[in-house]
Amino acid sequence: MKFENILIDIEKIESNIFEYNTNIIIKELLSLISVMYDQMVNLNKEELNKVNKILNYINVALENKDYLFLADLLTYELKSIILEMR
Repeated sequence: MKFENILIDIEKIESNIFEYNTNIIIKELLSLISVMYDQMVNLNKEELNKVNKILNYINVALENKDYLFLADLLTYELKSIILEMR
Protein backbone atom coordinates (compact mmCIF):
# COMPACT_ATOMS: atom_id res chain seq x y z
CA MET A 1 0.00 0.00 0.00
CA LYS A 2 1.07 3.55 -0.56
CA PHE A 3 1.06 4.14 3.17
CA GLU A 4 2.49 7.64 3.24
CA ASN A 5 0.08 8.86 0.58
CA ILE A 6 -2.86 7.30 2.39
CA LEU A 7 -1.82 8.90 5.67
CA ILE A 8 -1.46 12.29 3.96
CA ASP A 9 -4.90 11.88 2.37
CA ILE A 10 -6.40 11.05 5.77
CA GLU A 11 -4.86 14.22 7.22
CA LYS A 12 -6.38 16.30 4.40
CA ILE A 13 -9.81 14.78 4.96
CA GLU A 14 -9.59 15.39 8.71
CA SER A 15 -8.67 19.01 8.10
CA ASN A 16 -11.63 19.46 5.78
CA ILE A 17 -13.95 17.81 8.29
CA PHE A 18 -13.08 20.38 10.92
CA GLU A 19 -13.46 23.17 8.37
CA TYR A 20 -16.82 21.58 7.42
CA ASN A 21 -16.01 21.40 3.71
CA THR A 22 -18.47 18.57 3.07
CA ASN A 23 -18.19 18.55 -0.73
CA ILE A 24 -14.41 18.26 -0.52
CA ILE A 25 -14.62 15.63 2.22
CA ILE A 26 -16.69 13.31 0.07
CA LYS A 27 -14.49 13.76 -3.02
CA GLU A 28 -11.29 13.14 -1.05
CA LEU A 29 -12.81 10.19 0.76
CA LEU A 30 -13.87 8.59 -2.52
CA SER A 31 -10.35 9.06 -3.85
CA LEU A 32 -8.86 7.54 -0.69
CA ILE A 33 -11.18 4.55 -0.82
CA SER A 34 -10.35 4.02 -4.48
CA VAL A 35 -6.61 3.91 -3.72
CA MET A 36 -7.21 1.58 -0.80
CA TYR A 37 -9.50 -0.66 -2.83
CA ASP A 38 -6.82 -1.09 -5.49
CA GLN A 39 -4.33 -2.15 -2.83
CA MET A 40 -6.60 -4.45 -0.83
CA VAL A 41 -5.53 -7.48 -2.88
CA ASN A 42 -2.21 -7.29 -1.01
CA LEU A 43 -3.82 -7.70 2.41
CA ASN A 44 -4.15 -10.92 4.35
CA LYS A 45 -7.61 -12.05 5.45
CA GLU A 46 -7.38 -10.49 8.92
CA GLU A 47 -6.24 -7.12 7.58
CA LEU A 48 -8.92 -7.24 4.90
CA ASN A 49 -11.62 -7.89 7.50
CA LYS A 50 -10.42 -4.94 9.60
CA VAL A 51 -10.40 -2.58 6.63
CA ASN A 52 -13.83 -3.74 5.46
CA LYS A 53 -15.25 -3.20 8.94
CA ILE A 54 -13.91 0.35 9.03
CA LEU A 55 -15.20 1.05 5.52
CA ASN A 56 -18.66 -0.09 6.64
CA TYR A 57 -18.52 2.29 9.62
CA ILE A 58 -17.36 5.09 7.31
CA ASN A 59 -20.42 4.43 5.18
CA VAL A 60 -22.65 4.67 8.26
CA ALA A 61 -21.00 7.96 9.27
CA LEU A 62 -21.58 9.39 5.80
CA GLU A 63 -25.19 8.22 5.66
CA ASN A 64 -25.83 9.96 8.98
CA LYS A 65 -23.73 13.00 8.04
CA ASP A 66 -21.82 12.36 11.26
CA TYR A 67 -18.53 13.97 10.34
CA LEU A 68 -17.14 13.84 13.87
CA PHE A 69 -17.61 10.05 13.87
CA LEU A 70 -15.96 9.98 10.44
CA ALA A 71 -12.97 11.93 11.78
CA ASP A 72 -12.67 9.52 14.71
CA LEU A 73 -12.78 6.52 12.38
CA LEU A 74 -10.07 7.99 10.20
CA THR A 75 -7.88 9.05 13.11
CA TYR A 76 -8.21 6.18 15.54
CA GLU A 77 -9.15 3.22 13.36
CA LEU A 78 -7.96 3.60 9.79
CA LYS A 79 -4.67 5.32 10.60
CA SER A 80 -3.77 2.73 13.21
CA ILE A 81 -4.41 -0.14 10.78
CA ILE A 82 -2.37 1.59 8.07
CA LEU A 83 0.49 2.08 10.52
CA GLU A 84 0.33 -1.59 11.55
CA MET A 85 0.54 -2.73 7.93
CA ARG A 86 3.56 -0.59 7.09
